[in-house]
Amino acid sequence: MPFAALYDADTKQRLIERLSIAVAPSAGVLTRHASRAPRSLVAMAAGSTTDAALPASAEELAELGRLYRVSIDAAGRASFEALTAAASRADVVHISGHADVGTDAALVLGADRVSWRRAASAGLRGEPLVVLAACATLRAPRSARTRALSLGAGFLAGGASGVVGTLAPIADNDARALFAVFHRHLAAGRGAAEALRQAQLEAFGDESRGGDRIAWRSVALLTRVIPVEKESGDGNR
Repeated sequence: MPFAALYDADTKQRLIERLSIAVAPSAGVLTRHASRAPRSLVAMAAGSTTDAALPASAEELAELGRLYRVSIDAAGRASFEALTAAASRADVVHISGHADVGTDAALVLGADRVSWRRAASAGLRGEPLVVLAACATLRAPRSARTRALSLGAGFLAGGASGVVGTLAPIADNDARALFAVFHRHLAAGRGAAEALRQAQLEAFGDESRGGDRIAWRSVALLTRVIPVEKESGDGNR
């Protein structure tokens, strides 16, 4: 459910206009982390076994790398091994491109097909924030026989502190615009939930003025972190 788009008829506001929103898979996974501005990013393009490359994806990755102090090279090629190795040194992991959806949903990284099960085995030691800028990455495959996680939930189980993903298909240019604003706020020191809120509010403003940027409704944050401010030396926060 796109909680950000929920409408209050009394205040005539969307929920995102009042609050920043994060969704936890359960209360039992939540932990407290001191919030800090991310310094490093690893970005990688996801391909597809059926669709053509997305032209805005390559430009998106180049733009994002300039927002962070450190842009980590993922060994020059897309693969699950390169991703997990680079992710151990990164604060933020961004994967942009296609997601193959259906009963066997997966990201295609080079020759590797990354299902939710493989993502759950990633062992992301640095607990990075993972951004899955592809279609329906927070939607679990529908199956009458098995219980499956979404790709986003797989990465959360694999050690990510949080996963920003999508609840529905999202257009290439819409994704590029929204995630660029999100990363700008994130790199400037806002928490993931608030950075996403600012990106959604900007897109919502365009929609309210007669535009057609409704993709903001599809993007959400899945998290296992309750952010807390660092304690100061005098015991105050």
